[in-house]
Amino acid sequence: MADNVLYETDVLAWSEQQAGALRELAFRRDLRNALDLDHILEEIEDVGQSQKNAVKSFSRLILGRAVWCIVDPDAPGLRH
Repeated sequence: MADNVLYETDVLAWSEQQAGALRELAFRRDLRNALDLDHILEEIEDVGQSQKNAVKSFSRLILGRAVWCIVDPDAPGLRH
């Protein structure tokens, strides 16, 4: 249940936690299976990174708008 809450509140922390847990399993020789753990780990880590990159991109957009408001507060595009 705690993993579900973490996934909903902080997907980057969740992806790092899940990747760590899978890494621990990957080193266990007694758990042979058909899982492609290297690629699964990469995909899980990418989930967190893509969320992080989206936040960074949106933050840049907001800061750009804030600068635009300061430089030209009467710009027609700011009314949107």
